[in-house]
Amino acid sequence: MEKDILTPDKKVFIRSEYGPISFGLVLRGSVVEWSGRGARDLLISRCWEGVYLYPSRNLDDTELNAEPIKVFPSLVHPTLAIPADWNGDGLDDLIISDRRGFLYFAERRGEYPDLSFDFPGAIKDCDSGLAFNIPYDNPGHQLNDQNKYIEPQFHNYTYLLVYPEGEGGRLNLVIGDFSGNLWWLPEPGGRKGQTCL
Repeated sequence: MEKDILTPDKKVFIRSEYGPISFGLVLRGSVVEWSGRGARDLLISRCWEGVYLYPSRNLDDTELNAEPIKVFPSLVHPTLAIPADWNGDGLDDLIISDRRGFLYFAERRGEYPDLSFDFPGAIKDCDSGLAFNIPYDNPGHQLNDQNKYIEPQFHNYTYLLVYPEGEGGRLNLVIGDFSGNLWWLPEPGGRKGQTCL
């Protein structure tokens, strides 16, 4: 492994046989068209840091040297974000999950480069009005016997995927969780302004 000399006046890369790497844990990535028509922007959820938009036309390295735009701050815990037009207004919002099994809706505000997302809170169950939560449920690892590797009380990372039904149809969610379960959450009808499951 090769390391550039650290100097205060230039950007320093740590290189491996696979190329330059940066510090920061990427939890989730998507390609969106937010910086302009035909754009191939990267939307990246970075652990403990927030959600960033890397504007690009074709993901060429030279274009990705521009500073990313932080479109959503980090919550107190790691967050994973996916783009989805959840409220039916024709613009992508963010559906966000965390390591405690909660889901959040963040509504889009503004346009690139002044793009951000409001955070109204956890997505609720439409019937009960309670915050929707996916519990950690793995019969093989109910107790913490692995030197704090698994904490069933508050570790249940959820990995989201939007599964649309046809053109302009419902935006269902497929969710994989930390205990190995796969959840299918069909969207209830009437999406206009709706932020519940």
